[in-house]
Amino acid sequence: MTDRHVLPGQHWYEGVLFFGYSPPDILDAVKHFEVRDDDVFIVTYPKAGTTWMQEIVWLILSDGDFERASKQQVYFRSPFLEFKDDILNEVGLDLANPMPSPRVIKTHLPVKLAPTQLCQKECKVVVMFRNPKDLCVSYYHFYRSSSSFGNFKGTWTEFVDMFKDGHAESPVTEETGGKFNLCAETIGPREYKLSAKVAIDWR
Repeated sequence: MTDRHVLPGQHWYEGVLFFGYSPPDILDAVKHFEVRDDDVFIVTYPKAGTTWMQEIVWLILSDGDFERASKQQVYFRSPFLEFKDDILNEVGLDLANPMPSPRVIKTHLPVKLAPTQLCQKECKVVVMFRNPKDLCVSYYHFYRSSSSFGNFKGTWTEFVDMFKDGHAESPVTEETGGKFNLCAETIGPREYKLSAKVAIDWR
């Protein structure tokens, strides 16, 4: 494969690579999303165990209501904030806004693109990490099997190079200079406050 794989609807937003399901107008709107003090945000790199954590947190906050969980997709119980689902004709933002509290909200966004109020309110933030080697393997197979990601046809080596260089759909990588090193994020006032909140609330 001589050229890098291009995602359907691929675009760059403030230096971050996205695919078509996160269009610029939604990313603009996310910044103004009204956060509540009792919200719980699940913040992850793609393929880091996001759905698993969404289910756990939602069940904790719903007193283990497995019956409701079995009848309603996790996407509707825990919306993907910056995601526009053309098949379901739903936007994560639109699902999250009218939801009763406490809300469980998923995002893959770096801090600089997250809702401004995330660092102003008393909400909880759960950050998921996964061994980068395991994550890369999972993401490679996801890229190959997903039509939304253009059914990647390249080799494992080609994908690893894309992944390391920030050319996989991975908003978090831009924060680390295009390399997969989450600990290298430049810490500014917003990031420091958010990091402290995570450490205090979830250690």
